[in-house]
Amino acid sequence: MRDVNISPIRAVRRAIDVLNAFTTEEPELTVEQVSEKTHLPKATVYRILYTMETTNLIRYDEETGRYRLGIQFLSYAGLVTSTYDVVRESEEVLIELHQRIRQTILMCVVSGDELLYVFRRENAEGLKFSSSVGQRRPIPYGVVGKVALAYLPPAQLDRILAQPIEATTPYSLTDPEELRRRIHAIRQDGFYIDIEETTIGVCGVAAPVLDITDRLAASVGIIGPTVQLTDHLQNARDYLLEATARISQKMGHHPSATTTGI
Repeated sequence: MRDVNISPIRAVRRAIDVLNAFTTEEPELTVEQVSEKTHLPKATVYRILYTMETTNLIRYDEETGRYRLGIQFLSYAGLVTSTYDVVRESEEVLIELHQRIRQTILMCVVSGDELLYVFRRENAEGLKFSSSVGQRRPIPYGVVGKVALAYLPPAQLDRILAQPIEATTPYSLTDPEELRRRIHAIRQDGFYIDIEETTIGVCGVAAPVLDITDRLAASVGIIGPTVQLTDHLQNARDYLLEATARISQKMGHHPSATTTGI
């Protein structure tokens, strides 16, 4: 985000806070719930919701008394997808990767201090994962998050590691110094392997997609059940690195520009 010496418009900021209250976990909310999540007065929340309802940004269900995001966001989503280079350039490669490995493929980008999932392809049957397209998580989350963490600007990395990191399994990495060591290894190796650090019974491997400026464009991961994927992680890594190299090339990255160390 640019550092501009202009004060944000309060009403617009409040409207954005209201929209951000809706998540994949809670797609439908009452006025009271939005008020509680945004810390805004209920009357203010009601006026904001009604205003956005008139423009199809919000939909109100009279039977349940709940609000959800409106159909106007579908047109915005189509516009973003059509213009967001890394998604467009990677989709064919990632679908091919899924066909080769037959495990879940995830891709995320860094949005502010969060991960934003922009691609997921999984098998029709078998283990399902909670991360979905459009969902946001803390950057250190999961195998794709560790890779994203490794390519953050130093100031942002320091800010992220200064915050508590939630442990989701007994094997989760939460110590900042250990994470820095892992980050150094990721920058050297170009990939990261997670064995039940995020979810018991699940493992994965992830690698970065780099752009023409040698910056992170996206993080791509192969995720699967430990009992199925553990013995095939090396093959999965090789397929993944081949795929991310192809996408990076499409994004204008030259392999000789890769930075090592941190």
